[in-house]
Amino acid sequence: MRRVKLNEVLLIIIIFFFFSSHAQNRLTSISPTQSSVVFSDKVSLSWNNFYGDANQLLISSDSLFSNIVYASTINNKTKDTITILNTGKYFWKIVTYSLGQKIDSSIVNNFTYSDIYKLSGLNLFFISDSGISVDVNDQVFQWKNLVDTTNHANQTNASLSPLFIDSITALNNKPVIRLDGVNDVLFIDSSFVITEIYSVFNWGNNTVTFNKSYAGLYTAQNYSSYMIGTGPSATNALVSDFFTFRINGKAGPGFLPLNNYKLVHGFRSNPISAPSLQIGKNRTVPTHWKGDVASLIGFSSPLNDSLRNIVNKYLCQKYSNTLSLGADIFVPYGFCDTLVQVDTNFISYRWSNGDTTSASRLTPGNTYRLTVINKFGCSYTDEIYVTTPVKPKNGATLCLGETYIWNTALSKTDYSFLWSNFSTDSVLLINQPGDYFVRITDTNNCYYDSDTITINYDSTLANASLGPDTAICLGYEIGLQNPPVGITSYLWNTNQTIPRIVPQSTGLYWLEVTANGCTKRDSIFITIRGDAPTADFIANDVCFGDSIDFLDVSINPSLGIINQWRWSFGNTQGSQLQNPTVLYDSVKTYTVSLYVETDAQCSDSISKTVTINPNPKAGFYNSLACKGDSVFFTDSSSITSGSIQYWRWKYNDLNQSPDTSRLQNPATVFSNAQNFPIQLIVTSDLGCKDTLIQNLKVNDLPRPDYVFTGNCLGDSTTFTNYSSYPQGTTLKSISWNFGNNSTSTRINPTIFYSTPKIYLVKLETELNTGCKATIQRQFEMNDKPVANFNTSEFCLKNFGQVNDLSTVTRTTLSSWKYHLNQVGGYKDSAFIQNPSFKLTTLNKFELIQQVTSLKGCKDTASKVIQVRNNPKALFNLQTNTGGAPFELKFDTITPSHNYEWSFGNGDSAFVYRPTYVYQDTGIYSIKLFLRNEFGCIDSMKRSVNVKIPNLNLLLDTIVVDQTNNLVRIGVVLINTGNNEINSVRMSANLNSSYRIEETWKGQLFPNDFVYTEFTSSVSLGASGINDFTCVEILAVNDMNDLDLLKDEVCVKGTGPRLFLKGYPNPTENNMTVEMVIPNEGTVTAKVYDNKGREQFRLFDEERSEGFYRFEIQSAVLNAGIYYLIVEYKGATYKLPFIKK
Repeated sequence: MRRVKLNEVLLIIIIFFFFSSHAQNRLTSISPTQSSVVFSDKVSLSWNNFYGDANQLLISSDSLFSNIVYASTINNKTKDTITILNTGKYFWKIVTYSLGQKIDSSIVNNFTYSDIYKLSGLNLFFISDSGISVDVNDQVFQWKNLVDTTNHANQTNASLSPLFIDSITALNNKPVIRLDGVNDVLFIDSSFVITEIYSVFNWGNNTVTFNKSYAGLYTAQNYSSYMIGTGPSATNALVSDFFTFRINGKAGPGFLPLNNYKLVHGFRSNPISAPSLQIGKNRTVPTHWKGDVASLIGFSSPLNDSLRNIVNKYLCQKYSNTLSLGADIFVPYGFCDTLVQVDTNFISYRWSNGDTTSASRLTPGNTYRLTVINKFGCSYTDEIYVTTPVKPKNGATLCLGETYIWNTALSKTDYSFLWSNFSTDSVLLINQPGDYFVRITDTNNCYYDSDTITINYDSTLANASLGPDTAICLGYEIGLQNPPVGITSYLWNTNQTIPRIVPQSTGLYWLEVTANGCTKRDSIFITIRGDAPTADFIANDVCFGDSIDFLDVSINPSLGIINQWRWSFGNTQGSQLQNPTVLYDSVKTYTVSLYVETDAQCSDSISKTVTINPNPKAGFYNSLACKGDSVFFTDSSSITSGSIQYWRWKYNDLNQSPDTSRLQNPATVFSNAQNFPIQLIVTSDLGCKDTLIQNLKVNDLPRPDYVFTGNCLGDSTTFTNYSSYPQGTTLKSISWNFGNNSTSTRINPTIFYSTPKIYLVKLETELNTGCKATIQRQFEMNDKPVANFNTSEFCLKNFGQVNDLSTVTRTTLSSWKYHLNQVGGYKDSAFIQNPSFKLTTLNKFELIQQVTSLKGCKDTASKVIQVRNNPKALFNLQTNTGGAPFELKFDTITPSHNYEWSFGNGDSAFVYRPTYVYQDTGIYSIKLFLRNEFGCIDSMKRSVNVKIPNLNLLLDTIVVDQTNNLVRIGVVLINTGNNEINSVRMSANLNSSYRIEETWKGQLFPNDFVYTEFTSSVSLGASGINDFTCVEILAVNDMNDLDLLKDEVCVKGTGPRLFLKGYPNPTENNMTVEMVIPNEGTVTAKVYDNKGREQFRLFDEERSEGFYRFEIQSAVLNAGIYYLIVEYKGATYKLPFIKK
């Protein structure tokens, strides 16, 4: 409750008349309701009828409206539509102005704008009123996923497509897809991850029930019909893999009644991967969903409670009824209840007055809140205010003497009034503190009881007074006697605004003061009876033990003379002397007062403080005092208050100039060992001093020294103490620091340095007096050389080379020694860096190397030398002569490690068995150099004669082997030329009826022969008769135009009869005849024509058995038929032929 101020009177008048004419109205917002969620960036706002001459809509991103995102003047409007740019929570209110003054404001409401499509993890978004494609029969062939174009639900077979229903009353007239329970299904072939899923659907077959263990997500057909199934091999529904279910906002499995639409939410803590998805069919059991599906929303990651609330509200607002109580109820007259009825389709109602039905009677003058729950379990809350003709009043605090007017602004004709003080008027005048209320009754006997208000009166200034009229001396002050706390302003008739003033003349003075918005004035008459003196004195602060001289410097007034002095020194002592002297016995601050009075009895007084400052107490201590070392003096002086500002030291050392210091904690060096009187004078910040003299004894120092042995890496190093000490002292301790993070307190320590470098070795010796001295020198741990060498291989009776590989760092090597020893035998030595030795026996020798650096450090290395035998070069050629091109062929070559061939014509090779062909004739020297694995060498050479090329072959003999009816053939081939033969192509002819052709491959050197058989054999058939066999050379080394010495050989076969065969037949020229004589005998051959006339005799002679080939000079014959008649051992053989 507060005091109404005068500058608020105009605004109160405005508000009074304004609310008198609008007492039934209250500025309230209607939509969006408190804490609602909107899903469109176009937000419609509405409020009740405005009043005032200006109204403003304000929207802010914070509840304090420090970040206004929208502001608009909304005169003559009760609604507006705005565009929200960013998602988030927003606060809004309506502000009313009149005559430029803010007179009312609605309560602050808030709403949240959420873009459902941008929620984190959203990957499935199927909504029945968007993205559905149907054919002419309203069969759905595609349901688009609005957040992922790769995961649409499709059906290409119209007979399997669900039906599109464009409006369902129970779903806010939104469409659905209807699955027939027979074969309808939609497929999503892409894989995805799912963690939470929401769906609005029902089960259309109300004749069966669900198994509760499946939380209402299966049909009852064997508990295996799914609304949603996963993957081509899934055995469970997608939603059956979720750990937790909620159906219409409650934990499952409450799914009854089955044909009612449900909002189902399934979720789990970790995601599950779905290879594909089908809506309406189980993958493994041929069952289908029968019912409607309105939505399917899925997330790949878990949602928090805030995001789950957003998804629930989105589906609830889309598919179910929401709550709006509308504008506040205007009651033009009276106080009787008003019946309010809301939508009866909610499943739960809770009014703030306790009612739990869809209707409630509301009393004017009150705000009511209704919370409902719809069929999907979504909760909505809204408020409504029932207006009253009475404007509520607030209590007040008044100033003394004021009157509070409580005007109901109602007619006494229409209403009756009964006040708490039993008054019955429509207006109550209050001039006493207390509690007040009123009951107002209308003509229907309905009444209104106001709130009780409290009226208080501010008594802060009740006893404020300047006191009675009085006479004072000029210079005296006047002001309120015992002024109360809480005064905020002063105003004197002199226009001064301070609590106390000094009157300058005799007269009336008044003062007006204000406290808590209340004002009071008082006056006093002042008579000036004389002029007052001005009291003053001078006194300086002193150090304890010093006296203070007080000097009066008071000023006489223009009228009168000071004739009295009264001193009070603050220590129970006083004086009436004009200028007294005082010695205080304590260190402290005293308040000294001086009262002076004139001969006109006008007085003045003054108080000042004087301080008796403490003296400091000098003190110090010092560090150990050793000759030549710094001695540190530490000030330990103290003072009870204030601080010590100055120090002055005097060392009384004639060898120091100066021998003083003004530092607080100085240090100095004494060059002599003796006693010195040290003086310290300290001065405080107020100039107080103290002096102290203490004796200081300066002690003599030890003289450290040492020697060492062992300065090569790997050696132990021993340090030997050679320090000396002043007479009368003893060694207390010794300390070594070897520069390698190791120390020792031994007298003569031995240590091991692991790294060659220069170390700073320190030796500190301490005497029994505590004085120490240190010596430090550089100690170099030298690198020990690393002896190393290698040697070439020592080949028998050849020099072997020794190569020094020794190393040393940070210096160089200065000498080398080598000793070569054979146990019990040969010895040798050398003193150069890289010597060589020649050894003549196949033995092992030990070679020892010793190297020395310039620093004198040594190292030794040794190796065993094995004297290696030299290789024996040897090779043989398969032949050393032949025609060009001539290819070298080797029989034997000594095995070795490295080979070097020289072919006598500038060419060379480095392989074990080289391939080389001489293209030109000549005699060449072939040389082989052998190097074994040890590098030892040997050589030999041979000559070859490359002749003019001559490729010739003699078919010397054929061998025919017949076993039963199978014939095998062998031949003997002789190389009669100069060139190597590698291939021979041959043919074998048996009876001129069987012919085989093969190629022999190999090596046949000049003047050499080879026997080879045909790999194929010939079967002679049932007769088993082989009259003759011929073998012919067709090509040598793939060359077939050679003039061979003998290229065909024929032999008789095993047939017992004479064999005849001629070709060609018929013939145009001569005909060749092949004849085989089985045994030696006389053979006669003649040619006859077809009339038996002899044409000519071929031969008539004794012939040995064998194969014969001859020609008939048929070219001289005329065309016709002829006969070759051969007589042999009494038998005649006839060979007819035709001459063309």
